[in-house]
Amino acid sequence: MKLTQRTLETLKPPTAGRAEYLDELLPNLFLRVSATGRKSFTFMYRFGGEQRRAELGTFPPLGLGEARDMARQLWAEVQRGNDPKDALRWLKNKQADPTPVTTAGPFSEMCRRYLDERRRFLRTATHQLYSRLIERHIVPAFGAKDPIEIKRTDVKEWIERLRITPTQANRAMAVMKLVCEWAAEEGIIPGSPCAGLKRPAPEMARSRYLTHNEIKAVFDALRKERPLIAAYYELLFFTGVRRSKPLEAEWKDIDLKKALWHLPVTKRARGNPEGTGRPFTVPLTRQALASLKVLHAFSGHSRFAFPGGSPRRSELDEEHRMHNPQKSIERIRERSGVDFQIRDIRRTVATRMAEDLGIAPFVIAKVMDHKLPGEAEMGDVYNRYDYLAEKRQALVKWSDHLARVVRKGSRPALRLVRSGAAS
Repeated sequence: MKLTQRTLETLKPPTAGRAEYLDELLPNLFLRVSATGRKSFTFMYRFGGEQRRAELGTFPPLGLGEARDMARQLWAEVQRGNDPKDALRWLKNKQADPTPVTTAGPFSEMCRRYLDERRRFLRTATHQLYSRLIERHIVPAFGAKDPIEIKRTDVKEWIERLRITPTQANRAMAVMKLVCEWAAEEGIIPGSPCAGLKRPAPEMARSRYLTHNEIKAVFDALRKERPLIAAYYELLFFTGVRRSKPLEAEWKDIDLKKALWHLPVTKRARGNPEGTGRPFTVPLTRQALASLKVLHAFSGHSRFAFPGGSPRRSELDEEHRMHNPQKSIERIRERSGVDFQIRDIRRTVATRMAEDLGIAPFVIAKVMDHKLPGEAEMGDVYNRYDYLAEKRQALVKWSDHLARVVRKGSRPALRLVRSGAAS
């Protein structure tokens, strides 16, 4: 379970024997609760081929934050190839030291500690988002203050000033809550000043999807983009994958002969940086293959389908991928006259599949790599069928339909990618 200060205080002992709870946030740290009500922290590790336990101490007086710090230092000793027994004796003596140690520094330092602590549990994009929100909205308001001095009224006044931008206010408040709850769990502050505060502003989910004329205008604008950029948007349109997937794609996962694109990880789960779920396979239609073959001529020497660096092949960065196509979306919006975001493409694919072609919702969900409401949570465990044939049929119908939409009113020969450089 996710151990918290409140959990430790309210957890009831078993009727007999003892129970152990693994800390969700720190692997190998256990809370052991005996029938007598005694609660103790234990760190489990493997050394010299043997499974061993290190008794950290009882709660109270040992707090959750202290136990986690001790466990991290013991794990570091194991990684160095040392048996952490000596380190444990030193840590226990340090905990018994009557000299008070002030752990509460400026709020900005606490935010940095939070970001460092949560880095391995968050997707890279999520971690970057949290960092931006902290730097832009939270640190300017609270950065110089002592975390203990921040009151509920201070947070309410701060969030009132952010209401003029509802979405940013909601995001900033959500991150502020996470930081304060983490600090409370670690024992840095006695309690979160955000406890009980609601989301500051109502927020409407975006429902924008493109009309046929808008789709055609976007593809017309893509003809003036360089091949890497044009191919990126075309893959989003022809496959319906999430916007980050082409940027993460490597050529070893793309089989041009079998017309398959293997996504090793579809999403990253909290607590698991390597991701979760079984691999997701995207069938490639002839239109998607045409874009990839043009792309391969420019980036085939790199392991990434979309490498970073200069648009000229000789100056591409073979070791890094292209990170952010945000500047290109601004150019495309200006050229096409269509006000849209990258995430609107995926919504357009799903909506047009249903509205224009009558494809079944279940098949669309499989193309989108979604689960339908009511679909059994354990379905992936027992049902190992990947629906590849159904996905291919749906994407072929969609790609042919999309090609007709793009071709409407244009020359008969459809050229989806041009080699001209952006002006």
